[in-house]
Amino acid sequence: MGKDKTIYDKLALKEKMLMMQKARGMKTLQEELTRVTSIKDQLKAIVDDTAIKKGETSVRELRSSNWYSAQIHEQLVTVENRTDFLSEEVGTQKKHIAEALHRHNRSLEKADERRRVLREEREEKAASDVPRINRPLADR
Repeated sequence: MGKDKTIYDKLALKEKMLMMQKARGMKTLQEELTRVTSIKDQLKAIVDDTAIKKGETSVRELRSSNWYSAQIHEQLVTVENRTDFLSEEVGTQKKHIAEALHRHNRSLEKADERRRVLREEREEKAASDVPRINRPLADR
């Protein structure tokens, strides 16, 4: 098959390369999603820890606690938005990879079909080139 690669073989190879490239991109997205999810969990833990404690507190403590709480909530909203975006991106990448896999498999099927047709044509030509041994003398 080395010399007689069909266009379908080349197309299948191209699709395979695209699939691998998309898989690498998806791996990066998955790693980023894992990292952002970890940060989100840490921020939620910080929110739980920074609740205003009951008892006597000064105005300065209340203001600083309120300011830190606002900052943490802002970061939490940002991280949640990032998580949503990355989740959608991962889903889109999975869809693209599945489509590329389908195109790859389809190209391989067409390449196999083309090779089969060419092989049958060669066999028919070889059979027609061989003289018939059992032909009656009148036909010769």
